[in-house]
Order: sequence, then C-alpha cells, then structure tokens
Amino acid sequence: MRKQLITYQLVLFCFLSASVFAQPSAIEKNRDYYHWMLGAGWNFVDDDGNDLSNFFDINQSWHSVSLPSRFTADKYFYNGWSFEGALAFNYYDSDKLVNGSTGLSGIFLSTDINMKYSFLRLFYPSEIFDPFVSVGVGATYRQAMDGLFNTNLNVCGGLNIWITRTIGIQIQTSGKIALSSDILSTNKDYMQHSLGMVFKIYEPSITRSRFHKSRYKVKKIREKKKKKKKKKKQ
Repeated sequence: MRKQLITYQLVLFCFLSASVFAQPSAIEKNRDYYHWMLGAGWNFVDDDGNDLSNFFDINQSWHSVSLPSRFTADKYFYNGWSFEGALAFNYYDSDKLVNGSTGLSGIFLSTDINMKYSFLRLFYPSEIFDPFVSVGVGATYRQAMDGLFNTNLNVCGGLNIWITRTIGIQIQTSGKIALSSDILSTNKDYMQHSLGMVFKIYEPSITRSRFHKSRYKVKKIREKKKKKKKKKKQ
C-alpha cells in the first residue's frame, strides 16, 4: 500500500502548492470568511494492507462504528487557509481485514493537526461546492495490532457541500504514512475516510460593528483636530 499512498499524497501536495498561485481576482471577490468551523460524523478505517485496487472493498476492509466517531474544529485565518484539529475513535471488526488477516479486533484512536486550503473562492460566485486539501501530522493507537502507537504524516482531500450558508456535508479521505524507523517498508500505513456534518461560525456582527464604529470615531476626532489647527493658523 505504501507506493499508492505516497503517490496519493504527492498528487494532493501538488494541488495544495498550486493553490498559492490562485487568481487574486477570485480571492478578492469572495473574501468572507468563517471564524470557526465545527464538524461531527463518522470515520471509516481501511487498514487491510492491500493496495488501492481494493479501495472500495467496504464489506471486507472498512472498519466503522454506528455512533458518530470523528469530531473536528477548524480555525480560518487567511485567504482560504485554515488549521484543523481532529479526534476519531473506531473499533476493528474481527471479521474484516487488518493487514491481510482476519480475527483481529480492538479499539482504534487517532488525533490529527492539519493545515487546510479551501478552493471555494475559485468557484465564485457559487458557494455550494467547496473542495479542499490538507497536510499535517497525527498520532494513532491500534489495540488490534498489539497496542501499536505511532505518529503519521497526513495528506487529505475532501469536499464540503453547503446546504445553507452555515450547514454543510463533508466527505474526506486521508492517506496516513507512519513516521517510524522502518518508514520505507512498514505495514503501519492506513487510510481513513469520513462523512459528516460541518457548521460554520461567523465572527459576531456586534464585534465587527463596534470595531468599525471605534475606527469611525477616531477618524472624526482627528478631522476635528485638523480643522481646529487650520482655524488657529487663520
């Protein structure tokens, strides 16, 4: 699976790098943006040890639980860029594959910190489809693999579909390469997919209005002082 994951990550990294050269006009027209974006949904772990030829082998390879199992907090900061933190839990089903074997079960936990770039502004004036890519690092615990704990490199790609201005559906897939001493031959890599809802929180209008009002008052005071100085000179 390693070669396929590396290819997947390189392709997404190229998209992320290309985003830096996005058209300034499109960015200026859709400058908004949100203050925070919170998410909750389900994650599906593909840790079967096979390459991407079995990518959609959901019945045999995708581990999941019925309860919402992934939670995210995304802080927007500049022109499509944001930071995301994610927590996920899961459970390995003994009837499904784990590194090519069945009969393994146990708790799965993961946490990630990613830097994201949203392509929404490139589709202006439409604000429905919001594709994004992200890179980051994370940590994973897998009880089914003898309590394995390792750090990993993340490269992710996904899509937000905005139902309203503040509520959307998020689909994402992530390739996770284990950062270990045997990085070139390890079987600790896996893929994680997710489906859930996301909610934008905008900066309170009260804060913005107060800020603008204070700037307006300062401007007025300065103008009055200038007028007084002119009168004295006359």
